[in-house]
Amino acid sequence: MRLTAESLKEFSKIKGFQVATELTADVMGARMRTTTEVVEIVEKAAPAGTFEPPAGYAKKDTLSMQDLQRR
Repeated sequence: MRLTAESLKEFSKIKGFQVATELTADVMGARMRTTTEVVEIVEKAAPAGTFEPPAGYAKKDTLSMQDLQRR
């Protein structure tokens, strides 16, 4: 879908949750259809450790050349 400034303006008027989406596409002669539907919306705390840095993480204020080469 190509979004224009006008379509984004219209989308911004919608309050709430997008609960269903249907997409169709023709790809190399094959017609594909994808549907997505929300079945539950709940508010709850994230599992413990979700926002913890990974093991072995060390904060650095600057990156060395070795750090950049390890990408």
